[in-house]
Amino acid sequence: MHKLWALVLSLLSFNALSFDLTLIDKEGNKHTFTKEQLLELEQHQINTELPWIEGSADFSGIYVQDLISQANLTMPEQITFVALNDYKVTVPSEDFTTIKPVFAIYKDGEAMSVRDKGPYWLVYPLSDRPEINEPDTHAKMIWQIKEIHF
Repeated sequence: MHKLWALVLSLLSFNALSFDLTLIDKEGNKHTFTKEQLLELEQHQINTELPWIEGSADFSGIYVQDLISQANLTMPEQITFVALNDYKVTVPSEDFTTIKPVFAIYKDGEAMSVRDKGPYWLVYPLSDRPEINEPDTHAKMIWQIKEIHF
């Protein structure tokens, strides 16, 4: 019985840490990326304060445009992100070239759990760009991302 319980717990913890990200293009084609595949892309870092955390934190991950390029797709005019709870937010593509938010995989060097707004969080550099530290930008910083549509 103890072995069965240990097996169940290990499977649950493995599933909790391994979330795939799905890109769905305008034709409805799905492009799925594992966390390991995302980590193979060039990593970028932002140190910033956010309204939902105390102090500042280091967020590391990828640029969305690199992910789109990896899928052999072209940047659309806008991108819709979908969270685990099906919350959606649409972000203009201009943000990714001018502001360069990070599609964060790690916070302070640790993989983010769902409880800590993971597995993936779109983080804007609020501390470096105080002019964007306002409610419209806050609304774009979706966490617990599972899908990207365009």
